[in-house]
Amino acid sequence: MAISGRDMSKECKCEHWQQCPVCMPHRFDKNGHLLPPEPTLLQAARIRIEELERDLLNLVCRIHRDGGHYIAKYGEAKAIADADTVAAQNNADLDALQADNAELEAALKPFGAIDLVESRLPAEFAMLILRARAAIAKVSKQND
Repeated sequence: MAISGRDMSKECKCEHWQQCPVCMPHRFDKNGHLLPPEPTLLQAARIRIEELERDLLNLVCRIHRDGGHYIAKYGEAKAIADADTVAAQNNADLDALQADNAELEAALKPFGAIDLVESRLPAEFAMLILRARAAIAKVSKQND
């Protein structure tokens, strides 16, 4: 008897060209209110494009380290192009800092090997060595 999976025990009063909870239960919520229609493929694509544009502009704001002021001042196209330049410069700066840290760590390494008790260094030299060791630890932690 059940051809379409509808509950045929409920009597449908519509003329089947209308939308009613009996004929089309998937179109209604649990309270019997009509749900909004599903978006078409084009509408869904537009929604997704808007989401991606928003995400892109948020990323550009983060790169420029502002709340959209750069975009407001120069426009979206220039802000996006300049964000690429800023990101490339940030990457170059990070590479340079990491190289400097490695160089500093190598320069400070000999101070880590000095035995302060046996060397009987004056207190001011011992303090400098302790500072150098602290710097080694800090640089090593940053490189990890």
